[in-house]
Amino acid sequence: DAYAKYKLCGMDPGVFTPKIAIERAMDKYPVGSVIDLRKLYTDEEWATIDRGERIAFGRNFYSYTSSIDPGKVRLVPGSGNNGRRAKYELLKSNVKDKKARKKG
Repeated sequence: DAYAKYKLCGMDPGVFTPKIAIERAMDKYPVGSVIDLRKLYTDEEWATIDRGERIAFGRNFYSYTSSIDPGKVRLVPGSGNNGRRAKYELLKSNVKDKKARKKG
């Protein structure tokens, strides 16, 4: 996970932690929105990690949201199978209205 990578390798995970991803989702989308991790990052941010790191981040996000901090997002059944991008439904949000807040 990001903490182990930071401690063992001295590498800072930056914005690519499950906690930050959940905070971004809750600040940007209303409850009930279906999101994937790619939507939560700018093109510039996403380009800083390679494919293997993206896969590891996705696995860490799933583990974190299903066992460590459940109740904010849930995996959409059937998504993420066979190498497809996993989709999550937002269960809690900081956005009060029904329209997604625009953030760059």
